[in-house]
Amino acid sequence: MQQATENAPDEPYEKGMHIIFDVVTRCAVVTFRGDMDIIGPYPNRSAAIAAAEARCRENGWGQ
Repeated sequence: MQQATENAPDEPYEKGMHIIFDVVTRCAVVTFRGDMDIIGPYPNRSAAIAAAEARCRENGWGQ
């Protein structure tokens, strides 16, 4: 599991929070608080990670 390096988040990922970028489909798999979503496709890994982190923030990450 990797966190984005070029756009490191301000707060650490929660336990069980995972973001995986699939280079074939260009989608991100987001696991947050027991829910899993597949979002995308995105033009690159950075865009996918940013969108996945935004989705987690909308659902309460960092609050």
